[in-house]
Order: sequence, then C-alpha cells, then structure tokens
Amino acid sequence: MDSALISRTDIIAAADTIEPLPASISRLMSLVSAADYDAADIVDVITHDPALAADVLIRANSVMSASRSVIGDLKQASARIGANAIVEIAMRRTMQSRLSGEVAAYGLGPNDLWRHAVTASVAGDVIRKAAAKPVAPMISTAGLLHDIGKLVIAKCLPPTLTDSIVNAAAAEEIDIADAERQILGIDHGEVGAVVVRSWGLPVSVQTALMQHHAPTTDSFTHALVLADHLAHAVDEVNDAEPEEDDLSPWLADAAEHATAIGVAPAKLPALVATIADQASDVVASFVD
Repeated sequence: MDSALISRTDIIAAADTIEPLPASISRLMSLVSAADYDAADIVDVITHDPALAADVLIRANSVMSASRSVIGDLKQASARIGANAIVEIAMRRTMQSRLSGEVAAYGLGPNDLWRHAVTASVAGDVIRKAAAKPVAPMISTAGLLHDIGKLVIAKCLPPTLTDSIVNAAAAEEIDIADAERQILGIDHGEVGAVVVRSWGLPVSVQTALMQHHAPTTDSFTHALVLADHLAHAVDEVNDAEPEEDDLSPWLADAAEHATAIGVAPAKLPALVATIADQASDVVASFVD
C-alpha cells in the first residue's frame, strides 16, 4: 500500500482547518466552562437560535426530563434540563448533518456514523449516572465526537485508498485504529483530538479522543471507551437477528473500563438495554 500518497502531516493540517462550530455552540461552551456563568446568558444564546430553542423546549417537556407540566418558557426550560444538557442538544443538532453521510473508507453507509455517535453520546450520559467515580457531564459530547477523526481521514484519502482502511483491518483481523496507524501513521482518535482542540473543547475531551484506542489510566477516557463499547453492543443488538445478538465480545472488552470507573460488569447488559431505548428516542427526535 503506497501510504506516501497521503502523509500524517496532511491529515493533521486538514483536521486543524475543519469547519468551526456555530457561534451559538461556541458561546454556550464558553459560558458553561466558566464556574460563575449567569443562567440568563444561556437563555439569551438559546433565544437567538430558533432551532435550538425548539429542541430545548421539546427536551424540557419530554418524558426524559420528568416534566409534570407543559413548559413554554425558555428560562424555565433551561432551568429544568440544565446547561450541560443544552450543550449536548446543540452539539447533536449541529453534528447530525456532518455525520450523516456515507463514509466508504470505513464501510459505513448513510447515517451509520451518526447513529453510532448518538448512541455513544447517550451511553456516556447513562454511564456517568451509573458510575461510582465522578465522570464529567462533557462525556456525552465526547461520545458524540469520538469518531469525528474518521471524517477527516476519509476526506483526505485519494480514490486509490478509499476502501483501504476497512479492507486492511478485515484482511489482517486487526482493530480499525491499528489499520489506520499501519497505513497512515496516525489513527482517527489522534485526528479527532486535533479537531476538538481547534473547536476549543476541554483538554479532557481532547485527551479522551486521542486515547480511546490506546491504553489509559484516565477515568474520563475509561468512560469514553466504555461508552464506545456499549454503543457497539447496541449496534449489534439492532443489526442482529434476535437469536444471534451475542454481546459477550463487546461486554468482555468493556469490563476493564467499567471497573475502572466503578460500574459493576454484571450491570452492563442492563445498561445496554437502557442505552438502546434512549438512543432510539433521540435518533427519532431528529427525524424531520
């Protein structure tokens, strides 16, 4: 395979110049990252983004938020679901169009990457609530973005290498990240870290993306790797015939990461079921 057609430097340069996040999301992230932010500023951002305002109201009135009465006011809606949930909603809406296309280099059809990203995002939130050790709320965003580097790599590949990564991984029975390193000298986690750094996301998210296919001792990264494994388990359940949905390979790999953040491995099948239900609802909410 002639990897000289594309270099690690080329890929990093492409990652560093990826389309920026919308101003509303950048503003929300800046506000939430400040310990003393004013809730009124959050509402102001939402007010000037009609699509986000609609999503926030829908979430505030959903079963997930346990609303007992209909909320039509953005201030009340924001107070009910919280600033981190608003960031999560905004990121999902923004990333839908970016992650919905076919990614042939990874054998992914239309919407495959998007569904997996949403499932990993939901998994991050479920894991955060189940973990005995503290996991930052930003884990949901990390889950959503953990494979963003695949888009950059796929766009950089010349036609002669379009399907090389998935084919190499299958032929040699190796992990997709190992195939990337073998062919390109870099994996999609490292590329994703460059992307989220350019977007101004926290160092914790950058580190987690960079290490989610590498050994780690970082709790936040363990949570992201666990979210990825459980999202793949959900994908397996959704794609397999009922009698063939063997989750043991995914859950066996997940056990180490679950234990590291205080989630009992015995609880993983139940978490997969919860994630599957919630992710299905979230994906459905984005269907126009």
